[in-house]
Amino acid sequence: MEIAIDYLKLMNINPYGVCIVDDTLNPNDSTSFYSISLEELKIFKKLKYAILFSCNKKHYECASKYLLGFETVFPMDSVVLYDKGETLKAVSQKTELKRIRQVYENLSDDESKNLFLSVIYRRIVGGEYFPQSSYEQYLHPKICYPKQMIMIDGGAYDGDTAEQFATYCQTIYSFEPSTAVYESLVQNIKKNCLEYKVKPSKVGLWSENGEADFSTIIDQGLHLIIDDGNETIPVTSIDSFVESSGITKVDFIKLDIEGAEYNAILGGRKTILNHSPILSICLYHQSKHLWEIPEYIHTLNPSYKLFIGHHSNQPYETIMYATV
Repeated sequence: MEIAIDYLKLMNINPYGVCIVDDTLNPNDSTSFYSISLEELKIFKKLKYAILFSCNKKHYECASKYLLGFETVFPMDSVVLYDKGETLKAVSQKTELKRIRQVYENLSDDESKNLFLSVIYRRIVGGEYFPQSSYEQYLHPKICYPKQMIMIDGGAYDGDTAEQFATYCQTIYSFEPSTAVYESLVQNIKKNCLEYKVKPSKVGLWSENGEADFSTIIDQGLHLIIDDGNETIPVTSIDSFVESSGITKVDFIKLDIEGAEYNAILGGRKTILNHSPILSICLYHQSKHLWEIPEYIHTLNPSYKLFIGHHSNQPYETIMYATV
């Protein structure tokens, strides 16, 4: 709740009061917030605006239907928990706004430009209705994916992406540092008879070789490289891996590595310059990646055509696609 209050203050909104809508909560359990039931919410008409921070669709529908004394009901739960006001801060700063505008100008089609602006808008104002691209994630319709590609799959998870691209690729180098998920990756490679094509590595991708603290979150799909993780993992740079493995060409790089994407790109600078691979890179694990990663790729090689896709009605699954 403190995050929500800080976000409102960042928007120059000083909340008159904060309440928890919960039919089962005992008001005496909390000294900070006033608790009301859904029935009370229906007749709660003290204020002009209602801003809901709730993951409960029932609460939002109830508020929209019954809060007749309110002019507007804002659902902002997922945005605040995800973005924490970082995008709003960025567009409020002249230097960051200039960078965002330049990335917008560098995008290669109107669909990407409109989606880029829509994602920024939704990150700021909230709501569950993020725009969604109509095509399959990681496969942009304006990019030609040749057969027999050599692919680097950063954030291989359980092998779902390897299976998706198996028919396109000669070899897929799959990186998954999580012990539990890596076991699923190996099992699924065998299950799908892809041992001859998919080469798994229990290593994280980073800007340089070494070790990193790694945190395993409850959600098996979310694993982070952070300063105080509960596990130490080996990490490698793309450039080092390509050189040490004797790989002579790289056609495609996909990165979905929970916030380490920018560092992995720094560690793949030489590979990107030498091979100009197709890129599919997640832009949503850190707010600034939405403009920081396309900006860097354009600086690295201005010949890249840049596209943006979004594949969820939530703030997640924003992808940069790039091809020369």
